Amino acid sequence: MGFFKTLIGVIVLLAFVLIFGRVLMDQFPQLRPVWDEVALNLENAYNWISLEYGAMMSFAIVGGIVFLVFAKR
Repeated sequence: MGFFKTLIGVIVLLAFVLIFGRVLMDQFPQLRPVWDEVALNLENAYNWISLEYGAMMSFAIVGGIVFLVFAKR
């Protein structure tokens, strides 16, 4: 029960972020270059981790970071 509740919560959070991001980009188009730069930096960081540690370990590192950020304190 808890796993499915968490999974649904993650899906709802993702949908909210996507919708909010879409509205934000529509209202403030001057933020687009900033968003592109952030996305490029995140992509480069993931690629570096993937080359350094491998695909499975990079997935574990990203999952661990997400867990640390969203875990209840």
